[in-house]
Amino acid sequence: MTDKRLRVGFVGGGSNSAVGKVHLSALLLQNRFDIVGGVFSRDPKVNKDSAEFYCCDPEKSFDTPADLISSVDVDALVILVPTPQHHEVIAGAANTPVSLICEKPLLSSLSEWRTINEIGLPAHKLISTYNYTGYPMVREARALIKAGKLGRVLQVLVEMPNEGLIRPPRIGGVASKVQAWRLVDPPIPQALLDLTTHAIQLLRFTTGDEIKLAKSLITNQTKHSDIRDTSFIIGALSSGASFSIWTTKSALGERNGLSFRIFCEAGSLHWRQTNPEILVWVDCDGVRRELDRNNAYEEAHKPRYERFKVGHPAGYIEAFANYYEDIYNVVSGRGRDDSEGFLFGMKDAFEELQVLESLSKSGEYERTI
Repeated sequence: MTDKRLRVGFVGGGSNSAVGKVHLSALLLQNRFDIVGGVFSRDPKVNKDSAEFYCCDPEKSFDTPADLISSVDVDALVILVPTPQHHEVIAGAANTPVSLICEKPLLSSLSEWRTINEIGLPAHKLISTYNYTGYPMVREARALIKAGKLGRVLQVLVEMPNEGLIRPPRIGGVASKVQAWRLVDPPIPQALLDLTTHAIQLLRFTTGDEIKLAKSLITNQTKHSDIRDTSFIIGALSSGASFSIWTTKSALGERNGLSFRIFCEAGSLHWRQTNPEILVWVDCDGVRRELDRNNAYEEAHKPRYERFKVGHPAGYIEAFANYYEDIYNVVSGRGRDDSEGFLFGMKDAFEELQVLESLSKSGEYERTI
């Protein structure tokens, strides 16, 4: 066991971005990390201003990740640049001694995945953040299913609608514009890399199963005519369970409608991100009970999730902080491995990318391994 604090550097996530402040808040909440520098922005002024914001020292801004690593003692890089730039940053830092913590999705295509996979990084060197899996009640759902409390999984439905391409949200009180890189569809549409990757990993995380067969309808429902922003996916898991996934950025009135419903032989589980403290469990007699951190059975009652007493909801930032606690346990050496299976890396990226790339090209997918 060790109480060593991890020294991290940001790549992207400048003080003028939303994602940087989210990761900052989660890192500070755990009190196990120090931000010691960064390549925060391509804009020199924003880069220096961000260093002062994050590190209280404008001299802790650097031009490249290599400059950062060679100038400052860093344990890990937190990669917060736009998705199309992930591969360049990961490849450039892969042969350095630092661990890499990357915003999801890890990579944008199977070809990118293959070039990184050839490097042969150990699991703790490359970790992708899927923050919704940090919610205690999502982990409770996973633990209940893993413990066999509901019997065999029969059906899974995951939804993640928002209105981001019809009515972009305000950030910090200011109306945000859709970033230009989100309006260029790579081989896998950007909306699927943004949203459907979350849905796939939630499905895999809660059920412990893999997608075996799938078909999709991927469409444009927004004024941005050159991109596909909506996907409907149906299919079967390796266990024989059926599933459906709906994700869209054109659902007016939905801010973030992430939810899952898992129907099993002896009951069902229901969870919504807008009410994250409650996991509804309906048993085989139809009795409906609401689980929270106080009356959870398997995972969510653990002291690590009790930042404050039940009834004062934990939310998005706390879920991210739970995930960073898992990262700390592995990267710092405090925990020798990810024995609980909470972290995502190259194997998980492969599973999502092979599904999405096949569906994007042909509308069909079949798992071959």
